[in-house]
Amino acid sequence: RHALQYVQPGLALVGDAAHTIHPLAGQGVNLGYRDVDALIDVLASARSYGESWASHSVLKRYQTRRMADNFMMQSGMDLFYAGFSNELPPLRILRNMGLMAAQRAGVLKRQALKYALGL
Repeated sequence: RHALQYVQPGLALVGDAAHTIHPLAGQGVNLGYRDVDALIDVLASARSYGESWASHSVLKRYQTRRMADNFMMQSGMDLFYAGFSNELPPLRILRNMGLMAAQRAGVLKRQALKYALGL
């Protein structure tokens, strides 16, 4: 599940309140930490410019920063779950080929790991 809106005036949803993710790769808490980090950054910036933290326009910046990333990770984990929970021979072959390609991806593999770890 993914909330259609993360914010209303005076309210911001973070972590599992805004989005749920399959526990397959343990990404739920990482996404929650990223949400909190983004919200703190947006609120601190608003404060430095004298903006009300509770205004919809300020909180909407948090939503804009986090929604696409959360949706992408959620969709990726759903795809992994579907791919790894199915033993159809063609899917198993594609899965194995994908794992071999990922193992040899070098820089892309490191970037994906950094992203998954929130670094």
